[in-house]
Amino acid sequence: MFINNIIQTAVKAYLETDEIKKKHHDRQYNELDHTPFLFSSDYLNHLSNQANSIEDCNKIMEYLEKYECVDQDIRSYDSIYYCTLNKTNKMKGKKNES
Repeated sequence: MFINNIIQTAVKAYLETDEIKKKHHDRQYNELDHTPFLFSSDYLNHLSNQANSIEDCNKIMEYLEKYECVDQDIRSYDSIYYCTLNKTNKMKGKKNES
């Protein structure tokens, strides 16, 4: 009985950790829709690297477009935009292969 409780607690903690990670991930991308200021290129680069869906990538690109950072001779933001676009195209290609 005692070992069952330990196992149940460990499994519950593991599941909660994944849920917390997902909520944190979703919150980071959703804040792009509501933030009234431009995030640093370091932060956006981090989000781009962590993006795991086409929707995540689209949020980053739409955010950069909203602040007119694309093709404005700001290399860091251009790099993020086009790397994210490339990542999106790769994801779409894999999705079409399935």
